[in-house]
Amino acid sequence: LVDPSFLFLSDDKRWSEIERRQIMKWSQNNNSGKNIKQAKQLWRMAMTDGAYNYHLKFSSEVTAESLRMRKAAFDHENVKELTELVETYGWPKISELGQNAARSAFMVTRKASLKVQKKHFALAEEAAKNGEAEWPYVAELQDQIRLQEGKPQIFGTQILHDGYGNYFVAELENKD
Repeated sequence: LVDPSFLFLSDDKRWSEIERRQIMKWSQNNNSGKNIKQAKQLWRMAMTDGAYNYHLKFSSEVTAESLRMRKAAFDHENVKELTELVETYGWPKISELGQNAARSAFMVTRKASLKVQKKHFALAEEAAKNGEAEWPYVAELQDQIRLQEGKPQIFGTQILHDGYGNYFVAELENKD
């Protein structure tokens, strides 16, 4: 339910039945699923984000600019919605929502303000200590925060580009 290809199906009148069946299968195969409503919100965020990214990749410059503006507004709404979810339920837990929904929270947080990222990082780190979030995503968020603060990253998860098509690993704290 996070596949961007499904976005166009989600407006179809049959979507709710497709979604219901997929959630039933998912619930049977996972020990999670205690909060389906929250998981559905996070899955929808991931599905829509992926669809925007896909279309940006293959669009003309004029179309891409329009998509970027819409995506920025969409990202803002996702951050707002995720923040409300986190304030209500705490950081999304793998045991309650499954891996895909919990990962979606990191995807949204990457697009948030530094203030929100730092708040979510503290919660995500605590969740990871309890086995409820994945450490690679916590590390990625920590590196992103450090770069925004003008500090070198720790784990080497942040890849930057120079505007000429060249990519490089952002500065590392310990290059060894």
